[in-house]
Amino acid sequence: MNKEIVIKYLNNACSEAELSEFLTWLDSGHSDEILMEVSKSEWRALSENSADPGFENSNLILDKIHHTINSLTDNRLDEKQHPD
Repeated sequence: MNKEIVIKYLNNACSEAELSEFLTWLDSGHSDEILMEVSKSEWRALSENSADPGFENSNLILDKIHHTINSLTDNRLDEKQHPD
């Protein structure tokens, strides 16, 4: 997965094609490491630029990160409970 698409998703700036690619990737189960890396990187960048007016969007970004993690967890629990 291209990290730029993950960042675009977190910033609500990806195209329909990128969103589809991102959601397919999330469903693949190979997203944990990259999501954690991008999340930490984006959070550090926001923290370092806290005087930037964009910092006010940090709660939105954090909410998206939590939502993504929760969705992954829910999907994995469903897969364990209902294997194919």
